[in-house]
Amino acid sequence: MKNHYFSRITSVLLAVFVAFGMLFIYTGNVNAADVWELGLPVDNLYAGMEGYNVWVSSYNEESGESVDATVTSVKSSNSKVIKVHKNKYDGDTWFSVDFKKVGKAKLTIKYKKPDGSSSTMKKTLTVKKYPNQIKSLKVNGKKVKVSANKYGFYVEKCKKTSVKVKVSLKKGWKVDKYVYANAYNSKTGKDKEIKIKASNITKGKAIKFPKGYDSLNVNFEMVKGNKRVPYYVGFFR
Repeated sequence: MKNHYFSRITSVLLAVFVAFGMLFIYTGNVNAADVWELGLPVDNLYAGMEGYNVWVSSYNEESGESVDATVTSVKSSNSKVIKVHKNKYDGDTWFSVDFKKVGKAKLTIKYKKPDGSSSTMKKTLTVKKYPNQIKSLKVNGKKVKVSANKYGFYVEKCKKTSVKVKVSLKKGWKVDKYVYANAYNSKTGKDKEIKIKASNITKGKAIKFPKGYDSLNVNFEMVKGNKRVPYYVGFFR
């Protein structure tokens, strides 16, 4: 597995959780103008999920505006459960976390608000066993064995201009209508998001792997009522 690709690709996965409307951790009074939120899908943290950016933002209900704070430090009380990474790229610095195993860990996040004042947020997070709901999975026409404890499947070499992912889910589950792929060029740092129809996943239709990009992550969620379970398939050239 090419970890230098993976660490960059999975750092963008948090965007899909925001798009799916997952819950965040809230601090303070929800009616207050200065409510700071920790951006992590707290109700859906599973062992094996990696590369989630830690960010803090505030939403003003009166103005309808949202602002981001600058995260200056992130620490985990148990790195065996939640491991913290300090990342640097092209002059930027950010923090990301990996959910390594089932258990609990407290995150201590220090951040600086746009007005220059500093604050600290402490939250205890619970990492659960990954509840795989996949009955069968085919990648480029080949059946893949799916592990109940593995979040994601990798194909290390793929020279094709398109890929195929076909999934069949257990009873009562379906693929959420919002599906996307993220293409990434490790040399230039350029990435591109590609919207995909859910039918491309359920029927195994072709998904474009753009030229000029050396990796592609196909991301989707399995839903049943208010339960959501993420999954991705990664391709690398």
